[in-house]
Formats: sequence, structure tokens, C-alpha cells
Amino acid sequence: MSFLDKNKIEYDRDIRPADGRLSHHWFFVVSNAANGSTVTIKWKPTIKLTKVERQYQTIRLVEFDQYGDVIQTIPLDPTAAVFNMDTGQFDEMDAYVYTNNGEALRYFRLDVQKADLVATELKKGSSGWRFLSVPIIPQRDDPFVNLGDDIDPFQLYRYDTKTDGYKIYPLDLGEVSLQTGRGYFTRLDGDTEIDVGGVSNLVDVNILLENVGWYAIGNPFILPVNIADLEFNGQDFNSAVGAGLIEGTLYRWNVDNINPDSYEAVDVNGQLNLWDGYWLKTKQANITINIPTPAGLANALTPLPPSFDRLWLLLLCL
Repeated sequence: MSFLDKNKIEYDRDIRPADGRLSHHWFFVVSNAANGSTVTIKWKPTIKLTKVERQYQTIRLVEFDQYGDVIQTIPLDPTAAVFNMDTGQFDEMDAYVYTNNGEALRYFRLDVQKADLVATELKKGSSGWRFLSVPIIPQRDDPFVNLGDDIDPFQLYRYDTKTDGYKIYPLDLGEVSLQTGRGYFTRLDGDTEIDVGGVSNLVDVNILLENVGWYAIGNPFILPVNIADLEFNGQDFNSAVGAGLIEGTLYRWNVDNINPDSYEAVDVNGQLNLWDGYWLKTKQANITINIPTPAGLANALTPLPPSFDRLWLLLLCL
């Protein structure tokens, strides 16, 4: 990206390597546009970006309001670029055009990503243990590919209801994969940012709970899910409790960095939050849990780590 350096009164460049990172993000502000003027943000793809097999598949422009909330997401398609035989390059394309209505600043972020990704910061808490899930379908289900670059040393624990014990990655090789809608345990040495690349769930998620006992489940979506909306063999949560299919209380591991870590009961009035794992106990075999798509999912933006919020605050102070 090329941008105006106010200190140098010239254009500078911010060039990022196409390395192993899942994504690159540039924040920028359009400032002091004349009232009533037309502002055009342009971009020019390279030859490599037009390839279908390009390494970074998702390119988009995100606009924010003054409070940091997303106004709109604008997909950018490099395959639509026109190659100019005279210059030997692709012509510039309009990324976004708007009319200034008197605002002093407009805020944007350019995303260049290998895939959709979700990211968050996990707090260590008093114990270091985290009961987590991932709100995305991982592009690769190998736990180390997704989390091993962020958590060191890295182990992931999956509870096996049938054996009433834990499978541990990497000790139980091939028996622990990272799946959407499931809960896992890991341990942290400190507060840690993690990211997982993949595809966002856009339809209901169904999971078969074959055996009677405890299951570690999680929210497979990028928005919270009401526990009251969960269905078990076609019955809503309260009906399933009354029919003796499940117990009426779930449990999450509460980490707040102030009080000692402990389990917290969650009832029908609660939600499945992003990134949290939940204990659910079945009282009958072969129960299918349906986790429905939350309202507004189609227009929701995948969450990014808190470090991006801090960068955003810096922009707001310009």
C-alpha cells in the first residue's frame, strides 16, 4: 500500500511479505476531504493477484464509523482488472467511491487473507487452563497448524465421552483434530492471541451425541447463540430437559483475571459465546443437537484480535 506521509509530504509504502501468516491488514484514514467532494479509493492488482490459485484468496475493504463499528464490507476482485498492453500493467480500479458529507475523517481497513479467519486473545487467568472452541470450520483440522504457532508449549485435550477420558495432542497422534462445534482444553503460559483460518459456518450445525454422558461442545458461529434456541432430537432446550434427554445446566470455565478460575453454570437464559467451551450432559443415547444459525450471521464480520482494537484507537486519536 502507498500512502501520504504527512511528515515527509510524499508517498511512502507499506509492503508485507507473502509469508506463512494467515492475513495482513492495513488501517488508513481519509481526512480533510472537501465538503461535497467525490472521494475515490483506487487499487491496482498485480499479475500474481489475478491468478485463481493466488496464496491470499480474500481481498476486501472494510469501512468503519467513528466508534469503530463496521459500516460495510466491500469485496475486491482482482480478476476483474484490465491488462494494459501499452504499460504492461493492470489498470487501476475503483475500490470505493463516496461523496463527502462534511465529515472530517473516514476510517478503513484493507484485508488481504489466505482464508476467512477468526482471532481472539485468550486470558491466562489464575490456572492457565482454557476451555475453548473455534467459531469457524478450520481450513486444516491439524491442531498445531491452527494453534501451535501461538501457544508454546502446545497441547490440546479432547474429552472422549465413550471412554470417559481425554485424548491429548500430540501424544495421541491422529486422534485429536480441531472441529467446529466441539470444546477443547489447552494451557497457557500467559495471555495469548490466537487465530484460526477456514470457512465461516452459514448453516445450522448438527452433532450426533451417541453415548450417555458429558460432552464438550462450543459455538460454531461468529455470533453468540441463545441456549434456548438449541434443539435436541427436534425438541427445544426446555422440552428436551423435561423429556429427560439432557440436563438443564451447562458449564463454562470462567476466566476473568481477577477472581480464581472456576466453572460457571449457564442455563436456558444464557448464550454460547464465541471461543468458549461448554459441558453438556446427555441422559439418553443417540441425541442429535442442532445449533441454529444466529440472526444477522450473513452480514457479520469475522472477529479480529484485541491488538487490532488498539491500533484502531490510535487511528481515532489522529
